[in-house]
Amino acid sequence: MKNLAENELILKVIMNTTYSELSDSGSSSSLSSSSDDEFAPPSKRKNLTRIENYVQHVVHRYSDDEFKSHFRMSSLTAYKIIDVLKDSQHIPCHKDGQDKISAEKAFLIALCP
Repeated sequence: MKNLAENELILKVIMNTTYSELSDSGSSSSLSSSSDDEFAPPSKRKNLTRIENYVQHVVHRYSDDEFKSHFRMSSLTAYKIIDVLKDSQHIPCHKDGQDKISAEKAFLIALCP
């Protein structure tokens, strides 16, 4: 149990440092902070507002130019790759936890900037 807590702390420090390096604020920050909640355990997962069937109702209606502007490749190329992914073992198949997402959603998510 102690190793898990130590690993979580190390991961949070690394993520904090990376975020600081990537931030555009230009202010320097140190690893130490006066905030007590900075290393607090993560809270329960928040329910985010989501658009039901977004891919089916929105993405499928994109013109080729709209698709390319959102996903940085043509829809023809994307769906050829998605067809290959559907038949491969690269999209995990499991029975526990969250519902499995489709190869199409997984690939489109990976393409988003």
